[in-house]
Amino acid sequence: MSKQIKLILLLVLSSQIAFGRRAANLHLEKLAPVNEIELKEQQAKFVAPKWRKNADKRTISKPFRALTIPELEYNLKVYLRRNQGGDKESAINYLERLIAKYGDFAKIRDARLQLADLYFDRSNFTKAGEIYAEYFEAYPGHIKAEYALWRSILAKSKEMGACDQDNTVTSDIIELGQKYLSNRDYKKYRKQLGELLSTCENQLFESEVQIFENYLKQGRVSSATRRLNQMQASKKFSNLPQTQTRLNQMSNLLDQVKSGKNPLRLLKRSKSERVSVASSPALSKPKVQAIDYANRF
Repeated sequence: MSKQIKLILLLVLSSQIAFGRRAANLHLEKLAPVNEIELKEQQAKFVAPKWRKNADKRTISKPFRALTIPELEYNLKVYLRRNQGGDKESAINYLERLIAKYGDFAKIRDARLQLADLYFDRSNFTKAGEIYAEYFEAYPGHIKAEYALWRSILAKSKEMGACDQDNTVTSDIIELGQKYLSNRDYKKYRKQLGELLSTCENQLFESEVQIFENYLKQGRVSSATRRLNQMQASKKFSNLPQTQTRLNQMSNLLDQVKSGKNPLRLLKRSKSERVSVASSPALSKPKVQAIDYANRF
């Protein structure tokens, strides 16, 4: 190998190492918030690019960490309007950058809520729910607190599994829903919340029914009896339609099993005859209203 080729390879390798270090520094960079004086200076220097009429606006092309707050805000608006629906993944990156650089309390608060909305629309319901919940806890007296609490509940509902799965999320939704209902000033989403809580309560009820039925299938009559007694004594299912009918059906089923009848045959016949709580029209999923992100920022 000639010296010239070795020198070229060495230069390429050196440039790759330098780029990797710069990328690492960018990733690990801890941003100091921009103070009010610095922000005013950046705003005074900023001039929005001029594009041809009706042409799609392009972002300001500069290294990401070199962008000032006005430039970041400009690019964010471009991404939110791009292709009508917006480039939400890029918008999330810019919002997170702005939150790290903002020194203004109100701007951080508003940007956090917008970030949660974008995560929600990207179907990252876990992340969205966390930010909504944090927002509600941090600003319980703000005008958007009701919205944040409702959206945190809605995000949880998107992660709710079937009745034969872990019902922790379902219980969390009911707990958050009760928090919403306990505030008399919160009225906007009460109807939707009522429908969602009915769905959750129904799911918890059906989960209890499945446990009862599994006990019968396994021949654990005493365990099935205890489970049914707990359900009859509980008040948390009292608001569901046909609850008492279902409990009576379960009690009758248990009596027949105790008299020596085959539980598998009884369960098969019972499922075809029983009145299901899930047939209630109140169990429809609440509708999610579309958000105009571009005009909110």
